[in-house]
Amino acid sequence: MSSAKPIFYFEPVNIFGGQRAEPTAELHPEAEEFIIESRGELSSQYFFRKIVAENTDEFETLDAREEISSLVTNAYDSVAVKLKEKLSSVISPEMIGALIRLPTRPTDYLLRRTLRETPGLLYIHKKSPSLIVPVSSGVFYVISNEARLVEALISDIKSKCEALNKVTKDFGLELLRFLTAKDYQRFLLEGIEKVKKVEYGKPKNAFEEEVINVCSRVTTSFVSNVDVEFAEPTESFEYDVFMNFPPRTRVVIEPTNYEMLREEIASQRLATETLKSKIVLAMQDKAQRLRARSIVIVNGFPDETFLQLKTIADSRGVILMDEKDYKEKLPAELCKTMLSTLSRPRISSSRFIEE
Repeated sequence: MSSAKPIFYFEPVNIFGGQRAEPTAELHPEAEEFIIESRGELSSQYFFRKIVAENTDEFETLDAREEISSLVTNAYDSVAVKLKEKLSSVISPEMIGALIRLPTRPTDYLLRRTLRETPGLLYIHKKSPSLIVPVSSGVFYVISNEARLVEALISDIKSKCEALNKVTKDFGLELLRFLTAKDYQRFLLEGIEKVKKVEYGKPKNAFEEEVINVCSRVTTSFVSNVDVEFAEPTESFEYDVFMNFPPRTRVVIEPTNYEMLREEIASQRLATETLKSKIVLAMQDKAQRLRARSIVIVNGFPDETFLQLKTIADSRGVILMDEKDYKEKLPAELCKTMLSTLSRPRISSSRFIEE
């Protein structure tokens, strides 16, 4: 992945359809077509396929893996031809084959390595510079450089899903949920194993509000100031910001304002070891209960103390930022995390439309 740090706007969306009842004898005219086409296909895929994947008027489909595979194969063939042409006047074709040992095409293993971290089917919205990337059945990201374009496209897709639902529910298939933004995050958080109870609160100070606003620059798909009660073992933690990046990446963000402790830090009554426990280890512990990555943003630390803590945080895999540059670093980190979820090997989803 490039070392550049792109900042853009994104929202994950979850469409879930289900069959509430068996189709009646009197079906809608499109029911027969649906029953044939949906055989062996999850209900959620039906809504996505009809509204996005098969909607060629509004979306252009880009098969990224096929494009890369074709490029690699053609480049390989071109090199093979060039080598043979240069050597054919010097040695025999049999000698060329024995010397260079060129197979007829790149191996499947080579292509798998090349394509492993590449999303498959992408859907480019023709009416705006926006992109849809599916990650699993009924779950996809909407991405653009502008928040208003993402919000408008999601609103349009939701409206079309609701319109289609008026047809499909006549033969048993209903749109059970269309989740995005905070509603989707609540659904994901409350569904985590051993999460017993979740309560939602408000920011406690201006610094927390500031961090929440910075997160909102790239997405609204997060919840803030949540108290989570766990079972086995029973304990509770407060999370200032929680984000779940489907299909399986989670992040918690902790704004830590230590203005009240400046006097103790200056008089060295609060040792670095104690700060390590308060800022790094405690955060790592409560993030682990959600199997989440940790980002801590501190405010008001002397440079030397911050650098000491950052060394400790880096060694524990905790991302530590301060008030001086987190407004640039945090959005970039969230965008990078989202992109990394698309580039990891995951449940096969990019081909589910064709399958």
